[in-house]
Amino acid sequence: MLRWTRKTALQLRGRGVLQTFVDIYKSTRRILYGWFLRAPGVRSKVQKQVAEAIADLEKKLVPQGPGVSRYLTLPKEGWTQEQVRAELQSLGDMKHTRWEDGMVSGAVYHGGEELIKLQAEAFERFSVSNPIHPDVFPGVRKMEAEIVAMVLAMFNAPPGAAGVTTSGGTESILMACLSARQKAYMERGVAEPEMCDPLELPFRISADFLAGSYLRLLMPPFVKLVHTSASKSISLPVQLRHTVLTSLLSPV
Repeated sequence: MLRWTRKTALQLRGRGVLQTFVDIYKSTRRILYGWFLRAPGVRSKVQKQVAEAIADLEKKLVPQGPGVSRYLTLPKEGWTQEQVRAELQSLGDMKHTRWEDGMVSGAVYHGGEELIKLQAEAFERFSVSNPIHPDVFPGVRKMEAEIVAMVLAMFNAPPGAAGVTTSGGTESILMACLSARQKAYMERGVAEPEMCDPLELPFRISADFLAGSYLRLLMPPFVKLVHTSASKSISLPVQLRHTVLTSLLSPV
């Protein structure tokens, strides 16, 4: 009883009375709608529509048709270099959205052919390396340390701040959420972590993966531009004792 009273008080403090009732309404509507979709007369129709949607996605996303070979087991004989190059060429020539011409939003970020060639050279130079062994690969360790230092400087990190490089955006968010959860537990004893962010799916995934609570942060109807070089801190509209992380959207 005491636990639920505390959670209710924190909810009211962070979201306000009106928004709390809105959240209750939305949660109730979502639960009732879920029950409705599982009703005997509706469930079969929903499953049929889902199956049709999945089949349509497979047609669009899974390469098929003449000239498309699928390899589901290891070959009995190893491929020659010419075979590997030919397959790579075939994969690269598949019909796709012209991301090179800026026809997609997000997905990839590139700075032109010259930069791509330079990146390829860098990848080739350090393709066989392992950052966990800085004594064996000191150059990789130096690059990582300098990249982390640059980012810390951009965000005016306090003395003693640290970081680590990751292999993608979602992994970066997951590791940030893990770090925030562990920091809050060690320093404040937070056993039921919560985080707020403006509708970024990877944060919701991280909350589910790390067994934390996810709070939708309603941003004000206007946009504030924050210059990291001039601002040492950011005031947020939600302040909860169990909040361990809050994210902000970047206009990059």
